[in-house]
Amino acid sequence: MTTPLLFNAGAGRGKLRAALEARAARHGLELVSVDGAEEARRVAAELAATHPRMLVAGGDGTVHHAIRGADGADVTLGIVAVGTGNDFARALGLPAELEPALERALRAEPVNIDLGRAAGVPFAGIAGVGIVADVLTYLEACGRRYRGNWVYPWAVLRTVVAYRAVHVDVVAEADRFSGPVMMAAAANAPRFGGGMRAAPEASMRDGLLDIVVLKETSRAGLVRLLPRVYKGTHVTHPACRLFRAREARFDSRPAADIYADGERMPVRTSPETRLSVEPGRLRVAI
Repeated sequence: MTTPLLFNAGAGRGKLRAALEARAARHGLELVSVDGAEEARRVAAELAATHPRMLVAGGDGTVHHAIRGADGADVTLGIVAVGTGNDFARALGLPAELEPALERALRAEPVNIDLGRAAGVPFAGIAGVGIVADVLTYLEACGRRYRGNWVYPWAVLRTVVAYRAVHVDVVAEADRFSGPVMMAAAANAPRFGGGMRAAPEASMRDGLLDIVVLKETSRAGLVRLLPRVYKGTHVTHPACRLFRAREARFDSRPAADIYADGERMPVRTSPETRLSVEPGRLRVAI
């Protein structure tokens, strides 16, 4: 029985397809290309329902939609990180090179890790609101034609000039925050944005979300803070609040779209919007 490998048809301008086709027979792979998020979720659901293991080749966005599509299925996901940021794969310690990534995804033993949810919709790494939304909207407007880890800090610098803080209310089990923010996020994993260590101590095996709030600061202050986010040392800055919870409610004025894993989710902030974690729900080959 072959193992399906789902990948983005447009990734790498066709180079990914060629690289996978050259390896498919040797690894016993059935290549399944998808075009767009909706098709990725639909096809992932079909494959997860009929196969014990499914490979996903792409970046955080492709993995995000595959996880959403496969939600509820009894399947092991093998992740082949060939995207721009690959934050989720890096947090799991997966190989960055194609051949060893394929071997690991096919042969490694399955491990259960936590799965984040925003109003019930699954996400893998970090979900939140604030400047991250402006950055990703800007990248979408650019057609995501730029690649490399430099893209995210560059996009931050391009969007920070016009950014206006959003008033956010975060209510967790024992903590709460209310006020204008540059960012408010719920982290199942430590990284996002091509290496930003937004929640450096976040674990995908502790049954908790790390809630990170970056309070309103000047534009110049945010630019100076950016290098610390990459190192994870921003958590000691006075503008940063950090607490842990199994779930938290995210509201904002005005209501805002929630982004996760570099993708816009079908969820907006409201007094009833809950971001939560489901311990051990996601099974991955590590």
